[in-house]
Amino acid sequence: MNFKMRVFFFKNEGIAEQLIEVLSREYRVKGDQIPPAYPVENEKLILVCIDDSAAKPKKALVDFCRNLDAVRCQNVAFSYTAKGGAACCAALAEIIKGNGINVVAEPRQIPVKSGLFGAKATDESVAAIKTWAKDIIEIVHQ
Repeated sequence: MNFKMRVFFFKNEGIAEQLIEVLSREYRVKGDQIPPAYPVENEKLILVCIDDSAAKPKKALVDFCRNLDAVRCQNVAFSYTAKGGAACCAALAEIIKGNGINVVAEPRQIPVKSGLFGAKATDESVAAIKTWAKDIIEIVHQ
């Protein structure tokens, strides 16, 4: 990979953070939560993992997407871990597109294991997020 990329997560639980840490290490890029500590600047690609079952995006996510423009980033891709994530990602994708930024592919659900003590990332989750990121990077890199 020879372009600027950042990875972000939005969480209600720690699953998205764990998954984004995997990508951050894998691609040696900055991983951050939404809202980020530092603004996005001149990124070719932003990968976002959302861990929230609400179909309507939270204000922090909406604000993050509204503040992006074609100078700050060129491409955004979404993944999600909970059922409501598809609708949430679709709403955020419309905001991104409205700002003149390319939304790469459809949002992808990353499988997580739910149990008595909440959901957790599994080997399958890690493999799925790595495959998703690789697929998105290949599309952007063409």
